Amino acid sequence: MVVDGADRYLDLTWPESKIAVEYNGADHLDRRQYGDEMYRRHRLEDTGWRVRYVVWEDLIDPGRRHLLLEWLSQHLGQQR
Repeated sequence: MVVDGADRYLDLTWPESKIAVEYNGADHLDRRQYGDEMYRRHRLEDTGWRVRYVVWEDLIDPGRRHLLLEWLSQHLGQQR
């Protein structure tokens, strides 16, 4: 997708619903990387995207994974 004239690559997207999931690994601990990530996040949200950011623990913990899937279901369901 293009935002502010630049290509933006997201980990998982549902473009027709403007829903995205972004995985934040260890490389996001760097201050500059984090700042860039927040800027991109705000620009995506400004253009109507809903973005959920997840970390490793969100994927391995059953309760947290359930909440992620519930969020996806709720937001994708609103688009129908």
